[in-house]
Amino acid sequence: SKLATEADALNDLLAERGIEQNFLLLSLNGRGREFYLWAGLSEAWKPKIVIVRYNPHLAPELDAVIPLSVKVGFQGGVYYGASALALLRLGRSRGYHLVHVGSRRAVLYFVHEEHIASLRSSELFDDLSALLSHATFRPCEDGDPQAFRWLSSGGGGGGGGSG
Repeated sequence: SKLATEADALNDLLAERGIEQNFLLLSLNGRGREFYLWAGLSEAWKPKIVIVRYNPHLAPELDAVIPLSVKVGFQGGVYYGASALALLRLGRSRGYHLVHVGSRRAVLYFVHEEHIASLRSSELFDDLSALLSHATFRPCEDGDPQAFRWLSSGGGGGGGGSG
């Protein structure tokens, strides 16, 4: 599949460049495919910090990921990427804690559990509601995002749509 090719390309690029397996920072801005790129990253790679874009048009309680069959690319509108909850669940399944949500940009900041102790103790880790409280939820003017087909992240929650 195209996703496997993209994820393999990321894994190959890291290997070809001689990047250490526990490198510092991975920032994913994959034109709406961030969820799939992170999910396809080999478990051998454990960046200490992952920064990933989410779709701020999706309500915080929705677990929604755009299907792979949808054409890649952001063209405005609301139908792209993944919800914050879907990415939180993916991060937790890979050993990451959500520690911050960007207030101006739709980005989530995760720290791997092996490095979380080096941060100040916080009850907010992984508390999506509290971390999103200062971020801007952007209701759609272009239509209801739930009118589109979304998939669940598979993280144990339903929400975003059929799949």
